[in-house]
Amino acid sequence: MIQELKVSELVSVWAEMIAEWHAWEESEDLSIFEVIKEIVNIDSRYRLNNFIVKDMPPAPAPPVPERSIVEGIGAFISEAIKQYPSATFRACSCVHILLHCPTYSPETEGVRQSLAVAFSQAAISRLIEVQSTTGALWKPLLLAISSCYLCYPDIVEGILEKGKRGGITIWASALCHVCNRSSEPGLTAESEMKLTVMALARLIEQLLKQGKSGDEIQSCFTSLLEVSIRLKEARDGKDEQGSDDAEDDSDNEEDEDDDTDNDDYDEDSGTEEYEETEEEFLKRYAKAAEALENGSAIEEGDDEDQELELEIGQLTDIDEQMVLSSLIDQYHHVLIRGLVLPSELVVNFLNAFPVYDSYFNRYK
Repeated sequence: MIQELKVSELVSVWAEMIAEWHAWEESEDLSIFEVIKEIVNIDSRYRLNNFIVKDMPPAPAPPVPERSIVEGIGAFISEAIKQYPSATFRACSCVHILLHCPTYSPETEGVRQSLAVAFSQAAISRLIEVQSTTGALWKPLLLAISSCYLCYPDIVEGILEKGKRGGITIWASALCHVCNRSSEPGLTAESEMKLTVMALARLIEQLLKQGKSGDEIQSCFTSLLEVSIRLKEARDGKDEQGSDDAEDDSDNEEDEDDDTDNDDYDEDSGTEEYEETEEEFLKRYAKAAEALENGSAIEEGDDEDQELELEIGQLTDIDEQMVLSSLIDQYHHVLIRGLVLPSELVVNFLNAFPVYDSYFNRYK
């Protein structure tokens, strides 16, 4: 059916068109990102022709697009990150999808690498532009760089340093900042926390291999422990919520039976919709105006996009606790014995992960 409808051919032409797209229209073009996700989903099910690598027809043949589908989409995403602040969340979410959802073979790994290079260049460039503010654009850019870093740490580190001297430190410091519970914007979704755990673990390993030590390592490892705790809490909370929902469903069924016999039920009862007062209205808009003046306002379209759950593809199958365990087991003499960690953090970490108790004897 896919071949009969010539889906691959149509998508190839579409990808080539958006790769050269320079006429951004906010409301209309946001739908492009949903189409991108759907195309990746279709490829995962049916394996579209020309998706990762463009097949070159034998000569003589009519002119064909030079880029594969994913390369055309990647060009659009890179441009969107750099040029369209209102689309930052959606564009960065596509970074994870394009890097981790398709199945890349050794022969096509070069395409993935070129995508990671383009995405990390665009993201660090934009991050440097907005780093003076603590606005909502930080998080998607940091996580996009994290995805690229997980794929090619050495290459991405070089790109970050080329973008600005100390670029790797800028990214690492900002990533540690969003790990804090009180950070705004902070990590909220499990997929964000999982991605951050893996990125910080990889970063720490790279820094240790380079002979780095001191505050940089301590900050990263402290943030790694904290976000690991938060991820564990989020998952435990979801399990408890699932149990509570099951009990609520049972209670609701009993309540429905009782309501059947209740003749006094008032259909018109209910709470009235809250109406904002004039004073609250003025206060809200004054706050928005102040944020806009300070350059920290959320760009149009981004406020609702913050609720989007990241799709991290094949990273979902990786056990991030195995990554953490491997890091601690291999480098505990530096990370635990050589650093001074907050006692409260250690206690909370061991409460969440008692399996690591033997590594933290010095804190007892």
